[in-house]
Amino acid sequence: MLLQLPDNHEEFGILSEKGLHPAFRRLEVKYPLKSRQLLSHMQRVLSALAHWAPSLAEEGYLALLTFPFMKLFRHNQFICFEVILTIINNWCRHWFEFYPAPAFNVLSVVENVLAHQDKKLLLHFVRLGFTSQVYAWPLLETLFSEILPKRDWLRLWDHVLSNHPSFLLLCVVALLTTSRRVLLGAECLADVQVFLHQRQVIDINALIQEAYRLEGVTRSSVDVENVIDDFEALSKREYPTFKHYPTYSEDYPEQEREQIRQKELQYLSQRKEELALQNSLLREQALHRELHDFRLRQTSFKM
Repeated sequence: MLLQLPDNHEEFGILSEKGLHPAFRRLEVKYPLKSRQLLSHMQRVLSALAHWAPSLAEEGYLALLTFPFMKLFRHNQFICFEVILTIINNWCRHWFEFYPAPAFNVLSVVENVLAHQDKKLLLHFVRLGFTSQVYAWPLLETLFSEILPKRDWLRLWDHVLSNHPSFLLLCVVALLTTSRRVLLGAECLADVQVFLHQRQVIDINALIQEAYRLEGVTRSSVDVENVIDDFEALSKREYPTFKHYPTYSEDYPEQEREQIRQKELQYLSQRKEELALQNSLLREQALHRELHDFRLRQTSFKM
């Protein structure tokens, strides 16, 4: 198997024996699943993950991230747990480094690739006041499970799991660029949210092909693989210690959380100004080219 699962039954048993984690005892309130069995299995897998890394229980999107794999391996909680653990430890490894702030490091990669590949679409988002938290994070936290039907989702993940972990971020950009006509027509936040959180008719072949194209062309402009670590299989006999949270996240004072939020707003404002300046420079360059071409035409006409 591509994920090289370690088959650590004993370790999983120890985590399972700790019972339901308090964070997921009333999971049905937030996620009213029709299947009670699926809900029960999901509670157990989420609880095992939280017992493995207690800080994960604070992440509101852990259930969203887990859900598509829970449906896929609904009859085997052990396999489901090790698959999700492997994905968190590799594809989601850098999501938690700025907790409780958003994953600026990951989202900035998506933004930079989009800036190099489709500046018009990025500037459209900026004009509407949208950040990568609006147009990229919903795809990541659900791992594309809300926007893609099951068959297309499985096809996409065949390629995600067969490539470097950074390929997932390129798939985010690929979905945005292959859906640019719809997104450029968005006029408000609700338009983008509806698009990203509902099943859409997306050409999955075009999306995958675009992701591979981006993989080739971004190496010279945005070295995505340099930012995201290589794949690392789980160790045999015991699961690795989760080390990707800030050391201060376990007991984080509310005042400092507010400081983080203010820094986030400051960053977003600064980023918006930078993009506006880039757009102004591009317009100025285009104006100079038009003026140059006009003078050349005048000279040619006089001759």
